[in-house]
Amino acid sequence: MAVFKGTLREFNDYVGPLARNIVANMARKLKAHTTCREKGCNKRKPLEAAHIKGKDRPTIIATILSDYKIDHDLYEVDLEEFKSKFIAQHQPIEDVILPMCKEHHLAYDKKHKIESELPVVIDELVNEEGQNTYTEADLENISSLEFKSLEKAIKKFSISDIKDKISKELNLAKQQISVSNISDSNGLWNFDINKSKFAQDFAFVFYDQKAQTYKISIFEGNSLELSNFGEKNDGQVVRFFVDANYQDKSGFKFSIQ
Repeated sequence: MAVFKGTLREFNDYVGPLARNIVANMARKLKAHTTCREKGCNKRKPLEAAHIKGKDRPTIIATILSDYKIDHDLYEVDLEEFKSKFIAQHQPIEDVILPMCKEHHLAYDKKHKIESELPVVIDELVNEEGQNTYTEADLENISSLEFKSLEKAIKKFSISDIKDKISKELNLAKQQISVSNISDSNGLWNFDINKSKFAQDFAFVFYDQKAQTYKISIFEGNSLELSNFGEKNDGQVVRFFVDANYQDKSGFKFSIQ
């Protein structure tokens, strides 16, 4: 039983290539007698595995890893278990992957606002024209972007999970819940919230990412005196900067549940 234990960056460095190989092996069944799936493009080689929007590799990995977090930025997962779940998330492969040439793969990702991933080449034949290939600098840059995408996906997944839980507990719409981590830049919980949201019941969630705990402060609609706090966007957004004692820089003290 091989077990990975380490940080997100280490996971991306050491297990990321395994994940790409799995995708490549699964995607090769799409290779035979196929061309780039972009309409009008007849290129047969080299083809890459373009993930369909919403099913990109960092998001799939983040979804799986969220069950194996044991401390702040520390994960422990059996690699065979990870592999099994990763494969399951890619089935049927036709619903997850589009074979595309590099040019149209990049265009597809840009159009659908999919963040760059280190490319999975599903046709190993070299492009004899010497075009549409990646330079070493391209690959290094995409590799860095891929880690940032994974980091963002993990954060998004965690916050979404917290919102789901609180929404059910409080019977409160998720758009009426705002979650903030402790900022690395100022050590505070920072909130920028549209003023219109305070016309209804609203919940602040103070998440401590190191302790993996959170506290909640709830306000009934129109009960918070918004003029006491900072603003931006011509007063449309209210700003809160809250310290470890749950006190805003304005002096207002949040009541914590």
